[in-house]
Amino acid sequence: MIGLNATKVIVNGDLNKYTYAYIIPTSGVTSKAAGGGLVLGSIYGVYGVVEEGITRTTNPSEMIAGQLMKMGYAILPNVSSELDGNTMIVSYGYLDCHGNSDFQKASSTIIIQFRDAKTQELVASYETTGIGNNDSESISSAITAAMELFQYTLDPTIVVRFGDVYKQNFYVYLTNKTINEVNNVLLHVIYFLDGEVVHEQDVMVRSKIDTNQEFCTVIKRDKQAQSRKMQIKVNVLSYN
Repeated sequence: MIGLNATKVIVNGDLNKYTYAYIIPTSGVTSKAAGGGLVLGSIYGVYGVVEEGITRTTNPSEMIAGQLMKMGYAILPNVSSELDGNTMIVSYGYLDCHGNSDFQKASSTIIIQFRDAKTQELVASYETTGIGNNDSESISSAITAAMELFQYTLDPTIVVRFGDVYKQNFYVYLTNKTINEVNNVLLHVIYFLDGEVVHEQDVMVRSKIDTNQEFCTVIKRDKQAQSRKMQIKVNVLSYN
């Protein structure tokens, strides 16, 4: 599970209306990790391997562009007046970077904003914190978290996967892929036998599930559905 570690999320409009994106260019962030290696000694002398520090560079605007392209957006080299009604302007900001004493790693806080190209109004804003071995890695982690939240805004859902299945009950794992905390999930369980529906039941799961958190719950099967021969399908009817 990726900890999104969001500090502030603002959504003022419908992100699904946009097809194009113009991303304000940024410069790269370069960090060099400390070198390391192994040196051994013997009666014949000293020998071993020493590795140089690894240099890593993260360019925020290029990373954001790649994520948006993966989602199907067309990236524009400039803002066109003919397309500005369907274009969002994406800007990146660096807020803070400091050491994380608990993990002896770098911690970076960034913000990514999406504005309507025609009105310049703020549509959405994501402020997140990332942790890495250096500034470049922590910024990359924070951008990944912000763009994942952006994806959840576009297509919020509760993901269901099965755990162990028994005659009288079975386990399901629910993952909250929305930008909001979820407290109630209504599930619709369908039981099949030889391809035919033989029973249905509704189950309300009441538990706090934070963004990107996975929650395991056990579902007790109705007496009419307590057969190992049955196939099971679970749909999410609603959540809040």
